Amino acid sequence: MQPQTLSFNTLNPETLAPTEQSLQQIVRRVLSTGRITTAERIWFHHIILSDLTLAPETLTQVRRLFDRLQMGLIKVLD
Repeated sequence: MQPQTLSFNTLNPETLAPTEQSLQQIVRRVLSTGRITTAERIWFHHIILSDLTLAPETLTQVRRLFDRLQMGLIKVLD
């Protein structure tokens, strides 16, 4: 049985509520590959601006992702 992967081709931030585990998994993938899709970037912005309560470790990982985006260390794919 293969692990379930999330698809962001039809991403709708209002209806896609992440779990801590899925969010951490995506952050780790983005940080390790250095690539993020436009839809994922928008989704992460929505998460940060929402009233979703995140664990401190997850919040730190998401902030690290945004820091790397600002520094140009993560390539945004279309």
